[in-house]
Amino acid sequence: EEEEEEEEEEYEAPAPTKPAIEMPANPFAGFKMPEIPKVPDFKGMADDFKADPIKFATAAAKSAQGGSQPQAAAVELPDPAEAKEELLNAIEGTERGMVVTYAQADKIEVKIRALESVNQTPQPNNSPLINGKWELLYTTSESILGKDKAEALQPKGPIYQYIDTNNLKAYNEQTAQPLGSLPFKLSTSVSADITPESPTKLIVNFDRFQVGPVGFPAPGDANAFLETTYLDETLRISRGSKGNVFVLRMANRDELAPEK
Repeated sequence: EEEEEEEEEEYEAPAPTKPAIEMPANPFAGFKMPEIPKVPDFKGMADDFKADPIKFATAAAKSAQGGSQPQAAAVELPDPAEAKEELLNAIEGTERGMVVTYAQADKIEVKIRALESVNQTPQPNNSPLINGKWELLYTTSESILGKDKAEALQPKGPIYQYIDTNNLKAYNEQTAQPLGSLPFKLSTSVSADITPESPTKLIVNFDRFQVGPVGFPAPGDANAFLETTYLDETLRISRGSKGNVFVLRMANRDELAPEK
């Protein structure tokens, strides 16, 4: 009996097992992060517009009509007549750009780009409208305005540019009044050979300068380019190799060179 009691004392009941805990379902199972919309490339859009306003506007218009995936927001093109009038009003009183504030210059550049965007002559170098005597209305070129010269040597009166794509010649002509109020005027001009590089761009190689009765050859490296970005029967906008812009009004379509 004692042995049986000892055996009973040595017996240990098995440890109780813990009941399995049922984990709740993962509330995020199957959740996907929403796709983050792509931020428009505003800088790229601005660069595209600056490089070719017409191409930019055309692509935007096609996109708005259900064309290819738009790369830029649709642009509403201005009315050509209104854009032209707004530009002419903006440059009025600036003395060809001689008297203009930074704010005015920025506003004028906006008006210029607006008119460029509705250019109706995409190949100006192939158009007879480009030929003739043009009067400069506005420019950002400080050298042409003579901002770096004494007042007596600054241009007085009209500044003209002649273009003759038939004979591949161009001329710039202006007049200074070096003796102040005295009626003596000094006419200066420069002639150049022009070569069309594209339907919009002319390569300009200056060949001779004329100061009053004295003429002399231009330096061998005197060259530039002129790209016409807007052209109609009475107004032309061109941009030069130094980044300057020129707004000109037709003065005489039949006059292709300065009078000798």
